[in-house]
Amino acid sequence: MGESKVEVLKAKSEEHIEEIALARLTEEDLWKLSQDSLSVWSWTGFRLGLIMFVHGCNQVSLEINIIFFDLLQKLTFIAGRLRR
Repeated sequence: MGESKVEVLKAKSEEHIEEIALARLTEEDLWKLSQDSLSVWSWTGFRLGLIMFVHGCNQVSLEINIIFFDLLQKLTFIAGRLRR
């Protein structure tokens, strides 16, 4: 059930070819591929824009909640002082 020398060498050479191809890729190549494959006007760019918009709305609503509850806490404190 052992593999022959040819099969072992073939598997190893495929791994080496993949490693060589990955080693030859530079950062500039990756940036070029990224620019070619994604534009703002593509469907993926549109979806990413929507995700960023939703995240922005979430941050704004969190800030509004913090401001509102801080104001409510101060008003409750002042109302408690006025009752005395």
